Amino acid sequence: MRSADDDWATPVGSDTTAVADATVSGNNHLAYFRIQWKATGVKGPTTMTNPAAMNKRFKLAREAGATPDQIRAVIDRFCAQCKSGSIKITRSPWQAFLYYFDTIMAEVLRTGAAYSDQAAVDARRAKLIEQLAARKAEREAS
Repeated sequence: MRSADDDWATPVGSDTTAVADATVSGNNHLAYFRIQWKATGVKGPTTMTNPAAMNKRFKLAREAGATPDQIRAVIDRFCAQCKSGSIKITRSPWQAFLYYFDTIMAEVLRTGAAYSDQAAVDARRAKLIEQLAARKAEREAS
């Protein structure tokens, strides 16, 4: 059974750093999109993402020279605009994301924005890092 403090359902005493980093690092943009979309709390049509279509778009962006940070910035801006109501979701979120991807990417490239504050984007990651540091301090003290 998961405890309230264990957001990732990791075994007690295991290294949680790899689990926390896996959700937001490298080219795992699909998982990052899912996390960010759930965090918006936007009501409306919800369907599973289309991994093939989204990964194809991410691949095209990387081949065009986009960095992982720029792609995450596009995801963050899309979710923020949906939350603020400037983008209305009439179909599934992944279809709207693919529709607005080029427009938002142009904004990101024009402004040079990086993705938003990591602690605010993924509070669970910060919490896990704190827990890991506390466990390490306890082991060193004993």
